[in-house]
Amino acid sequence: MTILIADDSDIVRKQITLLAKRACPGCAIHETTTVGATVRALQSIDPDVVVLDLSFPDGTGLSVLEWLNARNGTADRPESRQKQPVTYVFTNHPDEANRVRCAQLGAADFFDKSFDFERLFDVLQIAARSGSSPVHGHEGN
Repeated sequence: MTILIADDSDIVRKQITLLAKRACPGCAIHETTTVGATVRALQSIDPDVVVLDLSFPDGTGLSVLEWLNARNGTADRPESRQKQPVTYVFTNHPDEANRVRCAQLGAADFFDKSFDFERLFDVLQIAARSGSSPVHGHEGN
């Protein structure tokens, strides 16, 4: 399984990387720090799972989710569809509007950086065991 961690904070990104290595020994883990680098990584490594922040110096994680949806094509062009990574949003901006928008854009779950490191670990561990199937960290999402 391949995991992409997209976060501009060095400290948080390294913590998530350590968490992902514990949750998924043997997984390939890649890191990005900008929207542009994240989109390039999505194109080149085709990850199974993405842990995505919402705030970047060059844009937002919402634009990454929108890009993933655009890349996936439309119902009338099934040949243009590509495998979508399971995307978990991990943010310091856990307001309801962001949570709803991320769900609308296909995020599998939404985590608050202030409280949810252990929950993220659990979800990554389950995803690793199930081959990256979408795993929801709590009911209702």
